[in-house]
Amino acid sequence: MISNKSRLFTESVIREMTRLCIAEHGDGCLNLAQGFPDFACDPRIVDAVSNAMRDGHNQYPPMAGAASLRHAISEKVERLYGRQYDAEREITVTAGASARST
Repeated sequence: MISNKSRLFTESVIREMTRLCIAEHGDGCLNLAQGFPDFACDPRIVDAVSNAMRDGHNQYPPMAGAASLRHAISEKVERLYGRQYDAEREITVTAGASARST
């Protein structure tokens, strides 16, 4: 017996994008919708993450994003584009989203 509510479930956006990518490009699909790279992670990144975890950087950041990242973004935007943004009031870093409402 199948729940009637389960009939309301739809394909996730990530799965939909994967299906469309494969349908369009077959084995040559460069799928950026899922976190399944077909190459090894750079060992420097693994080391940096491990060191950060050992140093206690293992909690969720503030809602607006880590201050150091917001400041780095502000500096880079100014360096690259000559635009100044206040890292405390005008820059927010989010994790993004994959859900959609129906």
